Amino acid sequence: MSSFNIYKAIYYLGVALIFIGGYRFLKGQDHASIFFSIGLFLYAGLQLYLLSYQPIKSWERSEYLKLVVGVLYLSAVVLLLFMNMHAWYAVFILGMTLDFFTNIFKKIRRQ
Repeated sequence: MSSFNIYKAIYYLGVALIFIGGYRFLKGQDHASIFFSIGLFLYAGLQLYLLSYQPIKSWERSEYLKLVVGVLYLSAVVLLLFMNMHAWYAVFILGMTLDFFTNIFKKIRRQ
């Protein structure tokens, strides 16, 4: 199995756990924060790991924004699990917004 398929599997596992945790948050079920945090950690950790393979000199605006998004997601995990703060969702929403605009910038740049 190629390493790209392993990265895709980790990415989709993280996204699935984020959705499962989010659904459990909405329903008020137990262990929602654990599923959500593991998924977010896998998603952000993979992004940061893949960014580490590229030399910083070759980074463009989208890579810097992906770095910021990864750091925001990991800080949301820390706020949610370890500090037990209820303001974690503001950091998560900011990361989602930046991730959305980063993807739009990448698509505009390709065209």
